[in-house]
Amino acid sequence: MRQLFEHLREELIGFLAQRDHVLLEVACRDEDAPLVFKLLGDLDSAQASDLFMLCLDDFTTPAEYVGRVLAAVRVQLATVAEDLAAQGRPPLAALPPTLEDSQTAPAQRLIGLIEHVRGWLPAEGGHRVIWGLFPCQVADRPKYLGFLAELMREGGTPSWMRATRLVVRAPRDAATPLPGPRSRRIIADFSPEALQAA
Repeated sequence: MRQLFEHLREELIGFLAQRDHVLLEVACRDEDAPLVFKLLGDLDSAQASDLFMLCLDDFTTPAEYVGRVLAAVRVQLATVAEDLAAQGRPPLAALPPTLEDSQTAPAQRLIGLIEHVRGWLPAEGGHRVIWGLFPCQVADRPKYLGFLAELMREGGTPSWMRATRLVVRAPRDAATPLPGPRSRRIIADFSPEALQAA
């Protein structure tokens, strides 16, 4: 397993270091999703210059999933607020109420969240926000893949992707990669067969 884990780690580090792609689609089984998520958490600890926003919550519907991502961001925001207060520094900008608007398409709400969180970065220093959207369970695969495809529907590099990298989970058996010239796909496989072959 160590060899497979190190290979995946190198793939993720390589993605974060390059500039050609803004989204990395990691295709894996449900059982392997927590391992990939743990590796993202390890990279978070090792890369102080980037802000990692990670969510392992299950996907049921696009609206419910975006709500869970918002909840995860609020938890992280509360932790950061305590640290900033202890240092006598001003708080980060609170999440705008518009992100809760159920009349707005879930993908647009997530884009709004990504844009808002990017505003937390220092103006100088080449900092980025790394989003890890990695649901362990995907209850409705067509809706999940459609939700991700909607994020990538705009051609080229949308302005909301500036200073942003997305690492998203795809079901292992997804037939086709996500659309868009700025995305790429890798496979994370820790199945017994893969372990035996390594």
